Amino acid sequence: MKNNIPEPAYPPLHPSRWLPNALTIGRILFTPMLIWLISGTSAAASGDVTAIKWAAGLFALCAVTDFLDGHLARFWGAQSDFGRMIDPIADKILVAGCLIAINLSTVAHHGILWQVLIPSLIIIGRDILVSGVREHAAFLNIVMAPTRPAKLKTTLEMLAIFLFLLAMAWTGGEALAGDAAGSPPVLAMIAGIVLWLAAVLSAWTGGLYFRAALSKKAT
Repeated sequence: MKNNIPEPAYPPLHPSRWLPNALTIGRILFTPMLIWLISGTSAAASGDVTAIKWAAGLFALCAVTDFLDGHLARFWGAQSDFGRMIDPIADKILVAGCLIAINLSTVAHHGILWQVLIPSLIIIGRDILVSGVREHAAFLNIVMAPTRPAKLKTTLEMLAIFLFLLAMAWTGGEALAGDAAGSPPVLAMIAGIVLWLAAVLSAWTGGLYFRAALSKKAT
């Protein structure tokens, strides 16, 4: 106490305040394993889809941590500059890694599937663009916080990836090969639609970030 003025009382730090950042870092660390499980499985040749099932479960766990880390950080008052910086990076690494692995797997089984490759390139290209835009915005002291549409597109990306993995596990790795009539499995069709929706949102939100940076306005 100084000059009879009591010191302000701060709430005690939560003992598990390290957990949100640990969950975020965990998504990054699990991404190489997911890439290996998805792209390294020749289920079509061996009939063994165990690795894909593990990949689907592990990806679902990573997707849940994407919700938990931010929720717990806010609930415990454990938000930090490090967490705000690393969370979107972890999401981009996870999504890009899994999309690349899914495309590698489909190429190995069926050749290039443009209906999967094109939206994947849009999503990955947009994330690279936004990373550069944010670096430029930071130089200009412009705050570019994630918008609701941007968060929605991340949710759609993760849903699409999970549905693709379920389709691959269900059909023995033949995620989009289709039957003799050329019709892909229903799960793969739904996953493709969701992926294209995510790609459209990616392009739109990327354009918004780009325009905001050029106009020197915060999002």
